[in-house]
Amino acid sequence: MGQLRQASIQSLPIGLRSSSSNGRELLSQYFVLKSGKYQEAINLPVRWSAKIVLLGERRPYEVEIYVFKERRMEGSQGVEYQIEGQDFRLAKRVKDQLLQKLAQRREDLNIIDDFRVF
Repeated sequence: MGQLRQASIQSLPIGLRSSSSNGRELLSQYFVLKSGKYQEAINLPVRWSAKIVLLGERRPYEVEIYVFKERRMEGSQGVEYQIEGQDFRLAKRVKDQLLQKLAQRREDLNIIDDFRVF
């Protein structure tokens, strides 16, 4: 679970904003996608955030990935952000990055086994 959590944190756009008390819900920083790269988007009128949820007690774990689009609204208490819906295209991109991190991690785990003592 620790390896999966670490790979999930590394695959979040812009980095980790917050985590649940048990470490199974991970929220990314607010971001936008410009020219194929993630950029920070704290006060922009439209922004996205990713959420990765790690489920299960043992292997195989189940991973759910959500990306929410938010739009800034002028409310009675000032500026508020309202969720407009999910972005499945960006969720697939985050999933692909997570799978890539997990594949790299699996290759790195057996590096000691590749050495031979003479």
